[in-house]
Amino acid sequence: MSEGAPLRLLFVEDEENYITVMQMTLNRVFSKKVTVTSTHTVRDAVTLLKQRDYDVILLDLQLPDSRGIETVVRINEHAESAAIVVLTGYVDESLGLEAVRRGAQDYLVKGGFDEKVLSRVLRYAIERKRTALEKAFIIKKLEEALSKVKTLTGLLPICAYCKSIRNDDGYWKKVEDYFEEISEARFSHGICPDCVVKIKKH
Repeated sequence: MSEGAPLRLLFVEDEENYITVMQMTLNRVFSKKVTVTSTHTVRDAVTLLKQRDYDVILLDLQLPDSRGIETVVRINEHAESAAIVVLTGYVDESLGLEAVRRGAQDYLVKGGFDEKVLSRVLRYAIERKRTALEKAFIIKKLEEALSKVKTLTGLLPICAYCKSIRNDDGYWKKVEDYFEEISEARFSHGICPDCVVKIKKH
């Protein structure tokens, strides 16, 4: 969700009256800066998730083609960048907690929240999802960097005269060219203090 752009919300709910009420509530909460797409089943929701991106999914746990935690699991498999906020009834509040453990960012109890709570939960859920994605990206980059470092274990053939290194293809390369080839390191050149003294002596 870019700054100033409407919130893109997918509402998965099978009660038409509740959809209508929530649509009006969401328009008030976000000053009509929200695009709500509603659908009644997990199957149709998955189809929509394959076609476009959403910022957040408001998900009822009891649907015609899916019940309980299975609903979260199935949606979460296709919600790559969208936050998930589940809707439960009072008797199903424990399901909300379990849903969070299985991939949702938060939950709301039907009839147990006002507009202020709705706004806060949706915004925080989006932020938590964004943070989780950033963390996953950083971990992936660190793992890639670590794998590159691991390739340097063992013996490196290096010329005793010019200090070139022989790569895996058998070609001799300057040290800086070799490391730029296998990593994201970049080199700048200067003269160390000891060499400055030697140069002055000559």
